[in-house]
Amino acid sequence: MSTLVRISEATALALHASVYLASQPRRRVTVTELAGACRASVDHMNKVCQRLTRAKIVTSRRGQRGGLSLGPPPERLRLARIYELFEGRLG
Repeated sequence: MSTLVRISEATALALHASVYLASQPRRRVTVTELAGACRASVDHMNKVCQRLTRAKIVTSRRGQRGGLSLGPPPERLRLARIYELFEGRLG
């Protein structure tokens, strides 16, 4: 049987991170927490989150009360947008 969709590790992390952030709507999450939840290195998760932040999928705040949160409301976020950010256009 052939594979339906092949995705890179970065894309998989981005998708998992976005879902995790959507499940934490009332608080900010650190990159370290996110990396632990996704079983990834902090460095790799940091690079993925930088791309998500530049694309305004994730918002980032520095400082003691800082962290990451989902940019748009979860119901408006499309996983295809995240996929295309890392893998290119579908189709």
